[in-house]
Amino acid sequence: HVLAAVIEFVGFVSTLWLLVIPVEVFMSAEVEQRNLPIIYTMYEKR
Repeated sequence: HVLAAVIEFVGFVSTLWLLVIPVEVFMSAEVEQRNLPIIYTMYEKR
């Protein structure tokens, strides 16, 4: 019973990670795209 519960928990966590990782990557990519022009203009002004 314990082993089955552990396997179920691990499966749940890995499924959660498969959902979380793309969201994290997408969010960080969005933030970077928004900040790129700001960084670029700061770099150009030097």
